[in-house]
Amino acid sequence: LTWLDRVKLELEDLDKKRTKLVDMLAKGRPDYISPEEWERLNKQAEVMIAYAFILQERVTAANNSAKAQTAQSNA
Repeated sequence: LTWLDRVKLELEDLDKKRTKLVDMLAKGRPDYISPEEWERLNKQAEVMIAYAFILQERVTAANNSAKAQTAQSNA
């Protein structure tokens, strides 16, 4: 696997986990989770969203770089 393949796989895995967490948070805090833990889970979701954004930026930048290199080769 290339570094870009690994980043894409990491993004896919993160998106699955993030989606599950955000879906759970949207349902409201169950009684068995303390308010403090609930706040930590919300912070975790925020960080996961930010990290996914960074990974997506890396993928986009790599794709744009590859397109630019292809265009230069064809010029």
